[in-house]
This record gives sequence, structure tokens and C-alpha cells, in this order.
Amino acid sequence: MASPVTPTRTHPPPLPDALRFQEWAAKARPDAETRLRVDMVLGEATKKLDVNPTTEEVYSYLLTEAAKDEELRGEVDKLTQNRNAVEYFRHRLTRLKTLEKLVGIASGEKLESKKEGA
Repeated sequence: MASPVTPTRTHPPPLPDALRFQEWAAKARPDAETRLRVDMVLGEATKKLDVNPTTEEVYSYLLTEAAKDEELRGEVDKLTQNRNAVEYFRHRLTRLKTLEKLVGIASGEKLESKKEGA
């Protein structure tokens, strides 16, 4: 007696799964496009506002955030040694600093200009 053939992951999903994915993708697309546009605008603002936290600021932020989270408190050594974790916190801190500068601009605060030649 022949054993039944089981589908493998290399084959396309059955039609109902493919249709569910297409429906999900169609529903998720507008939100994904909006998030991508926001990220692109914030990225450009980050460049124009010259937001670039120092390594010390990133590690300080990482430690502060880890102290607030019960799960992360015991993982601080691992986090500080994990390049991906450090980059995640660098990205978050950069976004926060960018947003703070944008709020300041919207509130009428003057931008600190870089000294030429410095």
C-alpha cells in the first residue's frame, strides 16, 4: 500500500491558504505603506537635523529601558553584547531624538546650528 503524499514547504500552499494570504496582504498593505512613508520621512528628518546619538547615549538608553522591563533586567549583559540589540536601541533613540527636535521646531524653538569648520 502506498503511503499518502504529504505536501512539503517547497510547494505552493493550497488555494484556500493562498487566498487567505492575498486577503491579509490586501488588508495590511495600506498600514504598511503608511508606516513605510513615516519611516522614510523620519529618516530624512534625522539626516537633515543631524541626529546621531553617541555610543554612550545608546548604552545609557539601553540600560534605562532594560531597567524598566522585568524580562530585560536580567538580560542586560546579553543585550549590551548583542550587536542587533544595541542597533535596535540606537534606532529607537535616534527616532526619539528626531521626534523631540521636530516637536521643538513645531513649538517655535530655534535649531542649534553647527559651527562651521568644527
